[in-house]
Amino acid sequence: MLMNAVPILYEIAKALEDFIEKGENHIIYTNKIPLSDEDKELLLDVLGEGSIKIEYKTKREYITFKETSLIGVWLGVVHDAERKPILEILEVNAFPFMLQAPKEDMEDSLRRLKDILKDLEKGGKDYV
Repeated sequence: MLMNAVPILYEIAKALEDFIEKGENHIIYTNKIPLSDEDKELLLDVLGEGSIKIEYKTKREYITFKETSLIGVWLGVVHDAERKPILEILEVNAFPFMLQAPKEDMEDSLRRLKDILKDLEKGGKDYV
């Protein structure tokens, strides 16, 4: 019996409109919503599969995101260290928010690259 799949699809449609018009991303935590087997089947059928799959692995977590056939709609699963799913996500965004590089990490990378360039200007190879 369908319970929440259709309202979720309406929420996705509204979220896509908002993203297109205002650039606002939207996250739906699907494991926090009651879903029947029929709901899950309908959602997967309607969303379909895209061509991108992203895996992010650390010692504490394992995250996967898959693009759906609806560009800008992503299916994500966050696993704990034992690879048990702890969070299931539907996200409307150009790229999954959880996988975006933090500004601080990018600043560190920039500093590292500048140090390498300085060393190269001096003829060094300390970057290896």
